[in-house]
Amino acid sequence: ARVHSVLVKVSVFWGVDHYAGRTRTKHALYAEVIEQSVLADHLGFHAVWIAEHHFVDYGIVPNPAVLLSHLAARTKRIKLGPAVSILPFRDPRHVAEDYVMLDILSSGRALLAVGSGYVAPEYAGFNLDFSDKHARFNESLGVIRRLIAGERVTLDGRFSKLQDVGLNVTPVQPKLSIAIATGNKEAVRHIGLQGDSLMFMTYTMCNAARDVQAVTACYREALAEGGHNPASRVVATGLHTHVGATDAGARASVNEAFERYGSTRVKARKRSYDEAVREGVVLFGSPSRVADQLVAFHRMGIDEVLTLHNFGDIDPSAAQSSMTRWMRDVMPIVRERIVKAVA
Repeated sequence: ARVHSVLVKVSVFWGVDHYAGRTRTKHALYAEVIEQSVLADHLGFHAVWIAEHHFVDYGIVPNPAVLLSHLAARTKRIKLGPAVSILPFRDPRHVAEDYVMLDILSSGRALLAVGSGYVAPEYAGFNLDFSDKHARFNESLGVIRRLIAGERVTLDGRFSKLQDVGLNVTPVQPKLSIAIATGNKEAVRHIGLQGDSLMFMTYTMCNAARDVQAVTACYREALAEGGHNPASRVVATGLHTHVGATDAGARASVNEAFERYGSTRVKARKRSYDEAVREGVVLFGSPSRVADQLVAFHRMGIDEVLTLHNFGDIDPSAAQSSMTRWMRDVMPIVRERIVKAVA
């Protein structure tokens, strides 16, 4: 039986990767992200997700809550969240305050995805021991859960000391849900057992698109084992995306940017454009080709796709045309195929 949503949600994800020595400035990159997020709201995307990074041009948003709060004032319907908030780098009281405030400022549109981080220079920049990252993450997450639920917290933890602390702000949503992002297949079962939604990058987690099926199956089995309703949780995956008029047109627009992006990655295996397309770990091609891929991901248990249109210093007009084609040309095909399949 199907346990995930009938229709797949489609969001946008911004890594906000910068390339020194090229013509686009950091200020211009921020402006692109803002303009494209407003466009995503207008086109009807589900959510905007923004990555957090520190000290490196791998990503240049050190606090997504700041940029997301700006976007809350510039948008009307789209949901807003970090992908992810890196918990070991910030006091859990601040994280809880930031995203409850975002929920208030956006009239209940805040989302929260969290992770432990994986870029060693970022840990070094905070003078933190990389080997402590999981312990820091787990302790921080426990505090955040309690604070955003309205509890007063007393804790004599290894990294946090709280004495009868409660937030002075309350989210608009009855419950601010939490997703946990991972690049480690071993963590998927643990996330399911504790009942959180799951987020991962297909490019990082999987050798090929077909591997997604095993990830979602492991997760949903763990949800059931942990006593959680599998239908009430979300499996989201991020995918580099470019929709062209034709397959060849997509390649011409994005090949150089994808190669540039891949050259900077510190965790994922480097892949050429053709290799990534062949393995299905990106959504590149004509509307028909991309629609086929999205339907396949949905059938493998994916509830939400985080489409990454702006990467590798791509021309902003190319990213915007891809977003527009996605909603105008891809989604009607996807909706028709999914509805027919479950009818």
